[in-house]
Amino acid sequence: MSLSKVLYVDVPFEGEKGGDKNRSQFLWKTLCNHYDVDLLLLLGDEYRTRPIKRDKNDRIVHSLVIRSANLFNPRAIHYFHQYQIEKFKKVLKETRYDLVFFRFLSCFELASIAHQVLPNARIAIDVDMLFSRISELSWKEDRSIHNRYHLFEMIKLRRYELMAFRSDFLFFFTNSIERDLAVKRYGLHVDNALVNPNMMPATKDIQESVKPPVERFILFFGSLDSVANIDAFEYLKSQIYSSIETELMNHDCYILVVGKGKLKLHENHNCSRMIVVGEVDDMASYIALSQFVILPLRIASGTRTRILESASQAKAVI
Repeated sequence: MSLSKVLYVDVPFEGEKGGDKNRSQFLWKTLCNHYDVDLLLLLGDEYRTRPIKRDKNDRIVHSLVIRSANLFNPRAIHYFHQYQIEKFKKVLKETRYDLVFFRFLSCFELASIAHQVLPNARIAIDVDMLFSRISELSWKEDRSIHNRYHLFEMIKLRRYELMAFRSDFLFFFTNSIERDLAVKRYGLHVDNALVNPNMMPATKDIQESVKPPVERFILFFGSLDSVANIDAFEYLKSQIYSSIETELMNHDCYILVVGKGKLKLHENHNCSRMIVVGEVDDMASYIALSQFVILPLRIASGTRTRILESASQAKAVI
């Protein structure tokens, strides 16, 4: 199929930091190098008071506002008011794209609409990760009535993933493990299941002006409002910290939790040697100044990008 016009759909990524943003920037630049690409940004609550960072060379930019999920829908998925859906349909009809490329499986509702409006267009989704695996893991660790939320989320997310992977779209995975799981569990056609590994940009020079709150620290970093990282923070706090607190004190060392979106974390912890820093201007410098990096993520495709970021600074990763 010859492609002349492409629409790329993603949350804001230009000028943003983090493993998922690196992947977004790589996908965007790759598409732009080969096709005539327009950009559609999905805006969450944080962009009600925060401006979108824009590159001066951006192609046509559209935007849709994400609304919160109700009690009957999984929280990891994007939802939109009818006005936003009609706005999306208008964008599609006005340009008649040959390919609509979505970042994240969270966008499946929009992908289905794009297929209806443009039945001859190719639809592609960069999956990023299977969200149901997080809920499944959390439920299996504690099969109790007070932990039933994760059971319900797992059921809802599996139904969502089953519906998505039965579509005749192209699905890109960062690794063969999740690709093969989608093929086996959900019946995704093998010809539609593709692997596109994470990529890393060249590392910039370290800023000497960066001053972390403590001198010696172990680093856990990432987007702190993601499902996988919230789960990792809770796991670090409840299962790991107590085993290493004495060693941290003996070496006058701390754990720094760094990344945007820290308000989603439950910070009322009793871990005296763990500090939630939040967003910083230069993550590469924090990596370089750390003793080593800890990534207590049990399920997360983006982990591989963070390993590459850490390796570029010659830092060990646990």
